[in-house]
Amino acid sequence: MRAARGNSAKNTGYLAWCRPNQVVENVTCLRCKAPGCRKLATFGFPGGPRRFCLAHKAEELVNLTNKRCEEPGCRKTASFGTPGGLRRFCVVHKAEGMENVVSTACEAPGCRTLACFGFLGGPRRFCLAHKAEGMVNVVSIACEAPGCRTLAIFGFLDSPRRLCTLHKMAGMVDVVNARCEADGCNTTPAYGYPSRQRVRCKTHILEGMVYLIGRRTRQSAQHE
Repeated sequence: MRAARGNSAKNTGYLAWCRPNQVVENVTCLRCKAPGCRKLATFGFPGGPRRFCLAHKAEELVNLTNKRCEEPGCRKTASFGTPGGLRRFCVVHKAEGMENVVSTACEAPGCRTLACFGFLGGPRRFCLAHKAEGMVNVVSIACEAPGCRTLAIFGFLDSPRRLCTLHKMAGMVDVVNARCEADGCNTTPAYGYPSRQRVRCKTHILEGMVYLIGRRTRQSAQHE
């Protein structure tokens, strides 16, 4: 093996190679700034550098590495487009006939649903409807509770997600979904101004805000 090159001041842009039985560390990628976190940093302020991973990003940070949805004002990652074409919109603003052109599709004939299930330790092959007996969700982070394979979305504030709704501990909050922008509120937002993003919960809605979950904007409807 070649000697490590990534740790010297002269070669800080290189990938560090390792000796047998040692770990290779990618020194060309920006790491999350959260203490102890080794995940790739993909979120930051618009126009600024990448600083945090998904688990540690602040509400106002956006994804600076992935292509964003073309819907005006939307900051979500674009995953949907016409079959064989480029990704243009997020799941909320996709037009009729568009499909996920980024992620692996289910192997079932004719199914275009995202594949999330496979045998433990293997690749993802099927969607929820077509998964075989014994298959589990191999894409999402599972709850840490012994024997539980439910999606983990709860953790302590500004920390990684660890447990599901059933097994969450006292003091844990939803660290995956956006939180209400009202000071001290950790509720998932469902309300916002028309054609904008969800920013507030029912308790803290402001005048003029409407329920936005499942709501299609007028502009997105024009794309269909």
